[in-house]
Amino acid sequence: MKKKNQIKVIKNSIMKRIVALDMLKGLAVILMVEQHLGIWLWTDSQNAINFPKYYPLIGFNAMGGFAAPAFITIAGAGTVFLSTRHGKGDSILVKRGLMILFFGYMLNVIIPSWFSPGSWYVLHMIGFGIILSPLLKRLTLPLQVTAMFLCLAVSVVLQNYLDTPSFIYNEFMRDTGRPGGIFRLAMAESQFPVFPWLSLFIAGIITGKWIMDDKLKPVIIFAALLLLTGTILCLVNIAGFDIAKNDSLKRVFWYYLGFYPANPPIILILASLVQFSLVLFIRLDRKFTFSESNPLISTGRLSLTILFLHVFIFRELGVRYKFWRLFSAAEAFGIILLTIIFFIVLSIFWKKSSYKFSLEWILRKFD
Repeated sequence: MKKKNQIKVIKNSIMKRIVALDMLKGLAVILMVEQHLGIWLWTDSQNAINFPKYYPLIGFNAMGGFAAPAFITIAGAGTVFLSTRHGKGDSILVKRGLMILFFGYMLNVIIPSWFSPGSWYVLHMIGFGIILSPLLKRLTLPLQVTAMFLCLAVSVVLQNYLDTPSFIYNEFMRDTGRPGGIFRLAMAESQFPVFPWLSLFIAGIITGKWIMDDKLKPVIIFAALLLLTGTILCLVNIAGFDIAKNDSLKRVFWYYLGFYPANPPIILILASLVQFSLVLFIRLDRKFTFSESNPLISTGRLSLTILFLHVFIFRELGVRYKFWRLFSAAEAFGIILLTIIFFIVLSIFWKKSSYKFSLEWILRKFD
């Protein structure tokens, strides 16, 4: 009887921590929507940096850069919880990863204004990471950390070999006509290629194990070390050391706020911010005991469906029906707020039917 009670306590603890992860995912959904819509609706979004009076809006939009790193890291942590919660071992992870990868390619097909059939977006990266997770979870901690940094190193080598430009844009990231085609995009030159983004997924697995064991201090230390390493790489560049100018190594030290392509400093800094955020949300949950009715939780649990809906409505239909970059800053901001409110309310009501017929509901059918 005592053993059964202990198991029950462990399971309840796992579910409670997932609530905290879902809340962070809900925040990421909001940031994702506001960033995408800010770019897709505002008529001057491409030249926004030249309008100082709009810097608050630009800063708000830039916060959306946190969304994709958060999704990838949470997905990595989620593999630890998923296999434990269902007790089905590796099979559920592989099936889940294949389904998410399928959804990624489905997104490619229904959003031709943005993606090509060979594009490799955040869903592809998450699906691929989940498929690999049974292997990645079995690595020792030192090997997982080594694998993280190896992903960063391989990304530098690949970008050097392929002569990837310092800044790449959508047409470049969807172009399968270069040597290597789809494989080249998936590995190095699409929106979220395996190298270096798999490193964030591995960081999520590392964090998930610590959270599972109720150890937040190692997460904080890990996040601090990632932040320190990323900052040092930036400072080497800023200081103008010769190593940062070396043709083979300069990508190691390149930094800028965007991540197309992503270089080690921004990856490490973003990884650390997500880790710190995970700790913050778990501690907030412990203090305030978030209920299942929290709107961020329901929004986070509908993230896949919201991704598809907002991209199809505002990107694909926007381009087709000419409301692409049609609005003033104030109008765009108003539409963004209304859209976010709509998706939050939608998730709250959809939750009452356990998100029946949503993409998440379909995904669970294959578990």
